[in-house]
Amino acid sequence: MGWYRVRGYPHFDQPISEAKATALVTDPARVARHSFWPFVAYERVEQRFDWDTRQRKDPKRRPVAYASHVDSHVYAYYAVLLSEGYERELTRRGLGDVVLAYRTTGKSNVEFAKEAFERIRQTGACVALCRDLKSYFDTIDHGLLKRRWCTVLGEPRLPDDHYAVYRSLTTYAKVDRNWMHSHFNVPRKGRRRSRRICSPEQFRAIVRQSGSTRAGEPRGIIVNRDKFGIPQGSPISALLSNVYLLELDEELNKVVSGVDGFYRRYCDDILIVCPPCHKLSVERKLGDLLDAHKLKLNRDKSEDIVFTVSSRLVALHPTRGSHFPMQYLGFSFDGEHVRIRPSSISRFYRKMRKRVWRSRLSAARHVSNKKVFRGVLYERYTHLGGKNFVSYAYRSARSMNDNGIRRQLRRHWDKLDEFLKRPLPRGGLMGHARVTPPATACSTGHADLSTSNDGSAVTSPAQTPPA
Repeated sequence: MGWYRVRGYPHFDQPISEAKATALVTDPARVARHSFWPFVAYERVEQRFDWDTRQRKDPKRRPVAYASHVDSHVYAYYAVLLSEGYERELTRRGLGDVVLAYRTTGKSNVEFAKEAFERIRQTGACVALCRDLKSYFDTIDHGLLKRRWCTVLGEPRLPDDHYAVYRSLTTYAKVDRNWMHSHFNVPRKGRRRSRRICSPEQFRAIVRQSGSTRAGEPRGIIVNRDKFGIPQGSPISALLSNVYLLELDEELNKVVSGVDGFYRRYCDDILIVCPPCHKLSVERKLGDLLDAHKLKLNRDKSEDIVFTVSSRLVALHPTRGSHFPMQYLGFSFDGEHVRIRPSSISRFYRKMRKRVWRSRLSAARHVSNKKVFRGVLYERYTHLGGKNFVSYAYRSARSMNDNGIRRQLRRHWDKLDEFLKRPLPRGGLMGHARVTPPATACSTGHADLSTSNDGSAVTSPAQTPPA
């Protein structure tokens, strides 16, 4: 069923074979008695940039927790079991096209966005309500989740094995990753990444006995004592985020379809398109349903886009009346043209620059081989690679039938060349001193390092840019 997967990160237990994992997860009695390890938790930080003001925005922070090796197999297997019942419920309730994320549909966000934009073009004058749920995973109510879980299984109460999985995800324990690294010699990278963090004796003596928190600093095991919130990052969390909103999806889809609109949900991103005259009634119904599910909207990420028809379809801001493209699933749509969001383009170039500079610093530190491996850079950041952001953009342009998307990345080759020639930042990366490597001969699969007038390392790509 595709649930077994070896995970390479270090945790409190060791990886087990597929045979041992199968013997565990297929035995409900063993699962009901299974003792789950604490999650390892950290905060994923993503830098953001406001293109309107040309200023850096507050970084986006997302809490992530990953389960132990054995526990991950349990979660993955029960996700498969629960998914079968969830898909049956979606079919029975006519929601197969409504819920988009975390399902095997054979489509990607490109097809989902294209469908939404085409529906808006066909509708003409309408209003698009783009809503985002605030801290969704952290606010899922445990009692409601349990009832939805029973609904999907078709049972009046959770079986003992399902209840054990449910309890491990609601009253879950976690250990901060930074705290873990400070107490144990755990490599972040390298060949021994998947080794056990500590012995069971060390776990009991150090982790379990270290207390919970002091002065806001994570210490050892932290247990969720609230009646809401599940960890974001386990193999079953994404599915549960869909299961939790089963009743909301059904009710809201009925209301929106009843006014000749359409409703789509991609995890915590909600899109409602309806005639302007029904906007207020739809918003009231959405508010009532969110209150019933104990959820709130993120007002900073919620937008209303008004589409009007004059000589063509135009997207406008509801109060200012100025052109205001709709943002959806990584794309922007102004009523006529589709583009990849500028923030995504900017993030791609930041990653390119960081990778190039790391390659140059690494090449400079190796006395015997002062070369930048251009093949890796081409594969990741140019049209020569098979699966990267550029190929994704080109595929999006073909799917949307809009070459403007392709033109957004017309300078990607020049950008790569620029980063290869630009002087390294003072102090380098991660505190490295500025490096001026000597010139070396070029070889197949590498880029030749030479020295520019200012003494910095430069590289001349051997390939030709796209036409």
